[in-house]
Amino acid sequence: MRPVMFYFMTEAKPCADNPECEECTGAYVNCFIQAETVTSAMQTMQALLASEGWEQVQILECAEADDRESYAEDEELLECYDEAEECGSSAVFYTWDQDEEE
Repeated sequence: MRPVMFYFMTEAKPCADNPECEECTGAYVNCFIQAETVTSAMQTMQALLASEGWEQVQILECAEADDRESYAEDEELLECYDEAEECGSSAVFYTWDQDEEE
C-alpha cells in the first residue's frame, strides 16, 4: 500500500510541562501526515503533538490532502506540506492566550 498525504486541523492545549502553557492556553494546529491509513495518520499526528508538548482537544477537519498546488497561496501551509513530503509529517501551530478566548 502506498502512503497518502492526510491533512488535519485540530484544536490542542499545552501540556502542563510545556513551557508555552504560561503564554498560551490553546492552539489550532494544521498538520500534514503521510501514512497508509487515516488511523495511522491520526496516531502519528497525536505523537507529533505530544512530542511538541501539546494534547489534542478535538479534530476539526480530517481529509486526504489536496495536491501541492492547492496550497500555493498560503506560504506556511505550503512549507508544511513540503516538509511532510520530505519527513513524513509536519505541523503549524496557531496559538492563542487566555485573553483572546474571552
